Amino acid sequence: MLCKHMVGLHLGEVTETRDGPISVLELRKYLSFCRDRCDPRISAEAAEVLKNHYVTIRQAMKQEKATVPITVRQLEAIVRISESLAKMELREDVDVS
Repeated sequence: MLCKHMVGLHLGEVTETRDGPISVLELRKYLSFCRDRCDPRISAEAAEVLKNHYVTIRQAMKQEKATVPITVRQLEAIVRISESLAKMELREDVDVS
């Protein structure tokens, strides 16, 4: 049921409104506005913090001989998520906050 709902959202089939601070239509308009008007990039300070955390985690994983290490792919995903959060807040850059 959850899968069907998520696919329906991406296909634009779900138009129902739910109780909450804003309607689904208003949320869609806001997200569209964010996509069009904002393209934040990670700041040098935030990049340094992410790099340091990534290196620390990698070192800890090597010491523990973890079978599932953190990879560059996860680091890239964290950067993309950070940029998306900044975009939702209409910020021009990704900072440490």
